Amino acid sequence: SREFIEAQLLTTRKAMVKAQDALKKFQEENEVVDLAQQNMAAVQRMAQAKTNLNQAEAAYQAARARVTKQESELKKLKPMEVASISTALNPEWQQLRQQLITFETQKAGMLGGSGKPGETHRGLNHPDVQNVQRQIDDVKEQLRTMAQKQYVMSGKIEQKSQVYMNSVDRFIGAKVEETGVDAQRQAISSVVAEVRSEMAALPEKQAKYTELATDVQAANQTYSLMRTKLDEAKIKEQQAKDEVALKTIDPAYVF
Repeated sequence: SREFIEAQLLTTRKAMVKAQDALKKFQEENEVVDLAQQNMAAVQRMAQAKTNLNQAEAAYQAARARVTKQESELKKLKPMEVASISTALNPEWQQLRQQLITFETQKAGMLGGSGKPGETHRGLNHPDVQNVQRQIDDVKEQLRTMAQKQYVMSGKIEQKSQVYMNSVDRFIGAKVEETGVDAQRQAISSVVAEVRSEMAALPEKQAKYTELATDVQAANQTYSLMRTKLDEAKIKEQQAKDEVALKTIDPAYVF
């Protein structure tokens, strides 16, 4: 907001200087025109109407900028987010685990003796034991390879993203503001046109002088308003920074 107002301030200052230069040039090229007292009310109305129109135009541009920003933000966000994910043991992992149990059982039986008639105790160097050990090592290696795939997603539940919905709310608010300010701008434009038609009855030089004088007055008032708005924006920006700083301080703990 502060950056936008700074840009608008430069624009309104240029408009103010341009209006002042135009009036000065007209005065230098023509005799000073005195306006009749009865025309002063129309002059004041025109100056105020132009000021209001300038303000409405600035407000519309600001609202339009917010709409554009929200549109850009919405395009970057996903409407849905994962609320929960269900997982289950990978069937391949389970199968390998069962194979490992089987081989370990065989090995234990060989080393300790199965107790069956005719079967004797076999040592670690026995070919049968070594064969089973190779199978055990092979299964363990496969399990290590699948360590990151022990669990698989069995289901998930999605819901509307709160971040996305908040962005939608901001977009709607900006769009409503833009529409309202645009309507106000058009209404003020009709007032300016109405007052200008009243002033068309003045002599040519008086009408021209009046137009230029009201341009200067409106430009001065608009520039003054934008300076005030810039000061307000700077204060709000600093307040926002202070709030962030306060929120990042660790809370107190009672021991």
